[in-house]
Amino acid sequence: MRRTSTFFLAVCLCGCWSAGYDKAYEASLDRYQAEAEFASLHAQPIALFEEQMQVRVPKVFVKQLDGTESPPHSTPPFVRNFPGFLTAFEASINAVNLQSQALLTLGAVPAAEQTHEDVAATILTQVQEDESFPQVKWEPRDVQSQAGTTEKWNVLELRGPQLFDQIVAGNPESKRSAGVCAIWVSAQPRQSFCTVIACRAPDGISAAVPVAKLAELVARTVEVHPTEKNPAVPPASKPPARRKPTAE
Repeated sequence: MRRTSTFFLAVCLCGCWSAGYDKAYEASLDRYQAEAEFASLHAQPIALFEEQMQVRVPKVFVKQLDGTESPPHSTPPFVRNFPGFLTAFEASINAVNLQSQALLTLGAVPAAEQTHEDVAATILTQVQEDESFPQVKWEPRDVQSQAGTTEKWNVLELRGPQLFDQIVAGNPESKRSAGVCAIWVSAQPRQSFCTVIACRAPDGISAAVPVAKLAELVARTVEVHPTEKNPAVPPASKPPARRKPTAE
């Protein structure tokens, strides 16, 4: 009887240990797979908008722009009025006698100033003025953030001839060539900020800069932590009503 009880206890302990190991292994595997998905981005996010927003940037973008460069190229040529412009990042990809530029532009507009519908309308009006994209429309899209929540975005994927900066045989030039630009605008119902992401590159460097994929990955890493600069002050308590004197 004692031998049977000992064997039963050993089986139970082994089963519990195995179950715990399996759970730990599955959790570790999930973390590895999740991080592998974002391997093309820097591990550490950058802080924007007075550190109220964090986002991870693709490793291929190595030069940061502040919008003061001349000639201006920190925003897409068909969205010069870029809502809530914060910063941009540039990638230079070399080929034979050719250096092509790719761009990532980030912006954020406080929801108290503009709704995401207004932001999207501002962008669309400009884009439709370009000869390649007169009929484009926003596409709603739900994606899973790196934190595991489902986030709503509106997306424009612009494929066709557009103006790009290139260096050909050592000479800078701007000309229209085939390329893609992906523009993402956050559309959460109760968001503190409307986030704007634009990623673009000519087709010739699509292997090094897969625009559609990178734009979605960046969008999935956006985290907003708003600070209340002017906290609401509770109303002062009313003094007790003065009682009327009564006749004695």
